[in-house]
Amino acid sequence: MTTNFYQKIFHFFLLTTIIITCYSGSLENSWHFDDFPNIVKNKNIQIENLSWNQIKKSFYSHNEDRISRPLSGLSFALNYLFFGLDLKSYHIVNILIHVLCCITVYLVFITTLNICIEKNNVSIPKHLVIDIALLGAVLWAIHPIQTQAITYIVQRMASMAALFYVIALYCYLKFRLQSVDIIKILLFLLCILFWVAGMLSKENVVLLPLSIIAYELIIFRTRLIYNKKFVFLIFLCFAFMIVVSLFLISGKLVQFFENAYEYRPHTMWQRFITQPIILVRYILLLFLPIADFLTLESNIFASKGLLSPPITFFSNILIYILIFMSIFFSKKFPLVCFSLIFYFVNHLIESTVIDLELYFEHRNYLPSIFIYLTISCYLIYFIYLYKNLNKKYLYFLLSILTTSIIVSEGNATYLRNEIWKDEISLNLDNIEKSPLNLRGYNNLAAEYIKLDQKEKALDYLKQAEKIYKQRPDDYQKNGIADIYYNAGLIQLHAYEDIDKATQLLLKSVELHSLGFMVHYQLAVAFFRLGDLDNAETAIFNSAQLKDDQSQIYNLFGRILYAQEKYDLAIEVLRKGFELEKRRELCFNLVATYLKIGDYKNARSILFSIDFSNTDLLYLLFRLVVSDESERDIIINYLIDIMFEKELNFCNWLQEINNNNHVGIIYPDISIYKNIIAQYYILKLNNKITKTKEMIYAIEAGCR
Repeated sequence: MTTNFYQKIFHFFLLTTIIITCYSGSLENSWHFDDFPNIVKNKNIQIENLSWNQIKKSFYSHNEDRISRPLSGLSFALNYLFFGLDLKSYHIVNILIHVLCCITVYLVFITTLNICIEKNNVSIPKHLVIDIALLGAVLWAIHPIQTQAITYIVQRMASMAALFYVIALYCYLKFRLQSVDIIKILLFLLCILFWVAGMLSKENVVLLPLSIIAYELIIFRTRLIYNKKFVFLIFLCFAFMIVVSLFLISGKLVQFFENAYEYRPHTMWQRFITQPIILVRYILLLFLPIADFLTLESNIFASKGLLSPPITFFSNILIYILIFMSIFFSKKFPLVCFSLIFYFVNHLIESTVIDLELYFEHRNYLPSIFIYLTISCYLIYFIYLYKNLNKKYLYFLLSILTTSIIVSEGNATYLRNEIWKDEISLNLDNIEKSPLNLRGYNNLAAEYIKLDQKEKALDYLKQAEKIYKQRPDDYQKNGIADIYYNAGLIQLHAYEDIDKATQLLLKSVELHSLGFMVHYQLAVAFFRLGDLDNAETAIFNSAQLKDDQSQIYNLFGRILYAQEKYDLAIEVLRKGFELEKRRELCFNLVATYLKIGDYKNARSILFSIDFSNTDLLYLLFRLVVSDESERDIIINYLIDIMFEKELNFCNWLQEINNNNHVGIIYPDISIYKNIIAQYYILKLNNKITKTKEMIYAIEAGCR
């Protein structure tokens, strides 16, 4: 074992310790945004064992019947299998992935520096290579812009993809440097394997061949045009990239671009000319991670044209100048130029024409890697130079600066993780830093609705509506629809102002008609208004948009029952019951069968579910389907539960008689009403008698 080997092991330990320290405060951080559909509420990843059927299930997207990022899905599924929804376990896995990625980045840096020294005559002393690689890896790993890729649990997709990407790149570099044929073939196969694994984690890994070509041209100095093997290899890689890309969009290339911007407030061209503004912002954040500019969202809107606003033109010019200079000066400054080319190449998917959100910090996780190597290289080089020239002042100044950068980055990352603690702290930060971005207001309102703080929720929704009305053409309609939807929920369920709730929900549908939940809540509102025809239309629309939600079929059946369409109600309720054996679906099916006099099916369904003698609703149905021998026992159970729960008997009876509950159809108990009342009065009298006797006993004892 060489000294160099032990030094690397120590550096692995050091990198791991630094990362864990910086991210130790994130272990209790809550779920956020896309975590809920992709993990918390995603039944596909909630596997019960390691059978092939269960594993295969995790490969599918949460909202579509297609394979989507299967390795990322599998990692979430394994997390769930062993730890359920324990937040800490998901954060630990994310941090471990980041540690492994950082260690691989460190190894890639060492290899790259050695190649630069050998192939490009870069004047870096050999003994500094390992220190430059370490500093570069540290600067990349603890930069606060990376918190989104690590602390935001669902962005494991980005960090896993980057891990496989850099492993594949490392295997390729070792393949190029290896002379033994068998090992060479093995390394190349591993490169392909990890490349595919990366694409199965997130699609942007498909760009690896472009990075390798840039590496060959700039770092290895390969003249590809004269190398037939590499030309053939590049052709195969590009062919594979095209096949994978077509597979990811199900082969529907024309439809993909036609429908891409259907709901965006901007066109593909406008997105394309806006991205240079965002890329410039990303680069500035890499060099100056100012806390005020680190945010989940941004105030950046799509440009209307190259001069609207003028910053669009200057940002585009700057980016194209950087690209041109990176190509033109690649021989003179290979490391700097390659780091920029690598950065732009790996932003091609997420920062050009593909229909994605304009801005997200986690997109820099992979592309920024080599920029930190360049920064580290110059810092260490000049520290070493000034030391050798005996310029102690500059040496100490640069050493202190480097140390300060590391400490301030680590501290900023730790503090940034504090902001990710929960939905409220994150969205308050977002509103403060990006007050024109409406998503933060809406997310805060949704969170305050959960906490039953409806006044606060409405206040944020009103603020969002006010901002929207000032510049309505700049916002995505489905986002504004969510604002009116949340306001409608508050009016419907908190204030019970059904008319106002209906108006708000209709406004939401007008802005975006493809949200199944807004149609569902609109059906609830119409039902409560007694407008059954519109309620049926609304719930039908909801079922058309989302046909795998049992709660939709439950409400649908409830509305059909109220319209006296009993056969149709049974059909709809049965479909919902097949999807999920929900308690209310079962009871509503039983009630509908009872209504048409089908006691056989009613009893069969009721007795098929787990029951409890403390379940008031179950006992009510059991009373209706039971024979006379059970009647007295069941009524006694009913009365005991009422007294135990301190229910108001008259209100309870009135609710059953009215039978206008949104989610539950009560059975007809008119023939049992009097006898239940008699039992209740008898029980009440017994309780009063016992209370009087206790009072008398206490009074007698006190005399």
